[in-house]
Amino acid sequence: MVRLNLKSVKQKNTGLTNLIQKTEFTYSGGSKATKVVTRYDEDEQPTGLRTKTEYTYSGGELITEETFTGTDGINWTEKDKYVYVFDDKGVLRVVEYYEYSVSTSSYELITKEFMHYSDDTPTFIRPDKEISTRMFPNPAVNVLNVSVKDINAFEYKVYSLNGTLVKDGFANSSSAVINVSDLNRGIYMIQIIGEGKSFTSKFVKK
Repeated sequence: MVRLNLKSVKQKNTGLTNLIQKTEFTYSGGSKATKVVTRYDEDEQPTGLRTKTEYTYSGGELITEETFTGTDGINWTEKDKYVYVFDDKGVLRVVEYYEYSVSTSSYELITKEFMHYSDDTPTFIRPDKEISTRMFPNPAVNVLNVSVKDINAFEYKVYSLNGTLVKDGFANSSSAVINVSDLNRGIYMIQIIGEGKSFTSKFVKK
């Protein structure tokens, strides 16, 4: 088991939030990895908000991504989960998104996306963390708010999981409110591009 601790610098005058963030990665063999994110205020005191993500791998491929929330770093509450299904060639075929139900104490399937490629090659660019980006709410119902750091304008593109461009636009500031009310329920990828940098992430439309 290997632990790696990283502490970010303060984010000032960004219009986002002035937090210090500590990220701890724990690797257990070749099939398990855990990321715990703890947020601090400007006085470097814990805010009480923590997020844990557990990753499970098989054959080098990510097959589950489960997220928990907590306040003390010991007790965690299930939040949501992604399940990735690959074929025998290692090509991603199905993405399932689950949300945890407190009433049933179990995960409930929200969306199931089937991947289709013309040449069995995914078309998405892998995430580039150069742009510090904040997106909320996720899942989104009517709008998706996007804010970026240290960039004055950016282009955004929204793709379905089969690679189809479903929405795009341009923001003349460091933030944008994207109308997603016309999108069908499911999982989408959003790409942010600005000043020679990019960031790609997924969000859920409810």
